[in-house]
Amino acid sequence: MGNLHFLVPRREALSSTAVERAYVTGLDAVPWISRIEATPDGLVVDRSVTDSGNFHIPWRVDGYGEIVLTTGSLMERSQPYLLEVELARGTLNRIRNQLDIWEQAGMKIPTAITDRLGQAIDRFAQAATSQNHPIEACQLAAEVIATGVQITVDLAASYAEQALKIRHQSAPKLLTLLGASLGHEPLTSAQAQIFLGAFNAGLVPLPWGQIEAVEGKQNWSLTDTQVDWCQHHGLKICSEPLIQFDGSEVPDWLYLWEDDVENVMSFVSDYVRRVVERYQGRFQIWQCAARINTGNFLGISLQNKIRMVLRIVELARQLDPRTPVVITLDQPWGEYVSRQEADLPLHLADTLLRSGLEVSGVGLE
Repeated sequence: MGNLHFLVPRREALSSTAVERAYVTGLDAVPWISRIEATPDGLVVDRSVTDSGNFHIPWRVDGYGEIVLTTGSLMERSQPYLLEVELARGTLNRIRNQLDIWEQAGMKIPTAITDRLGQAIDRFAQAATSQNHPIEACQLAAEVIATGVQITVDLAASYAEQALKIRHQSAPKLLTLLGASLGHEPLTSAQAQIFLGAFNAGLVPLPWGQIEAVEGKQNWSLTDTQVDWCQHHGLKICSEPLIQFDGSEVPDWLYLWEDDVENVMSFVSDYVRRVVERYQGRFQIWQCAARINTGNFLGISLQNKIRMVLRIVELARQLDPRTPVVITLDQPWGEYVSRQEADLPLHLADTLLRSGLEVSGVGLE
């Protein structure tokens, strides 16, 4: 319905999968359904609307690897845009907007950052006025992007340093949990030493497919070992999702019941009950369900997934009422909406809460 055309002289900045992961958003940051195709000299974006929008695409940045970059708001026009120049423009625009927000909140912006930003803006002006020579303009834009990414890193580090300093004034020791997954096999002694030096919490996997590979027979040995190890070393314990709705952790035998929602619900409830009863009081957070918004769980409809999530949370709260429970949504920016009709993460979270879901928080993956 509405097309955007981009020239990409430096094709080496695009990975083989970048185009299929690109998307366009409106002023509300909601992705539009669109089809993006590579052409001999660039990209064509075919959208379902004709409004101005921002183009997002993974882009290789020297020194930083592949990062999703965003253009400014672009209107339709017959003349193609020089993509790398527009990504440089969008990068500087986002930095300036974020800098203004944090400055208004009381952050002191280091002079070194504002000086480098000024230099990057001057460099961008050269790129923008050199577009009659695309290769030269893109080389200048690449320098601007690399500088911009480094500025974002330094700006975020400065913000974190100042924010933590303020928090430490009221609480010398922060209660924030910082943890990582313990994985699906025991840590080596070297790994354990590194883990303990970096984290104050451990995320214990609960892979249903491994714990109950054979229906009715559970093997808790690895989970027991990991929970004991965390407690021995004074780590807080958070569960990994009891149920992942992408189906990655379900046992193979459950697929025999793929078309029977009520039986699947019964099996899920039984598994959740066994886990929570076994480790009641030993976990500090129950992560009840994850990837609710994107996963295809045995072909179950969204309505039945919501029923299942409500049941999982209800069971965890009944069996271990003192432990906070959370659910997790993935792809929180909703990129998947650009490829299919689906609920946005925020809308699904709102639907779940309006359905009576009682959780202590919503995680983002």
